[in-house]
Amino acid sequence: MSQQSFIQKTALVTGGCGGLGRAIAEAFLLAGANVVVCDINAELIADFKEKVSSAYPECTLALQADITRDEIVEEVFSKGEKLFGGLDFVVNCAGRIDRFDAVAEMVRAWDSTQCRCAYQQADLYFPICRKGRRGTASLL
Repeated sequence: MSQQSFIQKTALVTGGCGGLGRAIAEAFLLAGANVVVCDINAELIADFKEKVSSAYPECTLALQADITRDEIVEEVFSKGEKLFGGLDFVVNCAGRIDRFDAVAEMVRAWDSTQCRCAYQQADLYFPICRKGRRGTASLL
């Protein structure tokens, strides 16, 4: 990512304190963006704050959040928008497949988290984009 293109941009990354979500959040930070991360895992959040937020204190917001709860997702979006003045990117990396389960259980977990939450995030995100503050938007 080119740093110049991400200065004064803000990314929200669900599942952003571990695994792929964390790698994406760190890439946005290295490229000059502000980053809001949310995760359900308190240990991962503490590690993110210690190792990443401490290096980028003005550019990060790390929140514990269960994104299967509508009111919690609304709160995450609201806090990110309030702190950084808007959101330019939303990356949905949250998932509940962090252990080996039977295939049917894995499918149910993916469906309840990935599909439903991605739709809800789009529903919250596009009104923010329509405010026209930044001109471009991406939902990944």
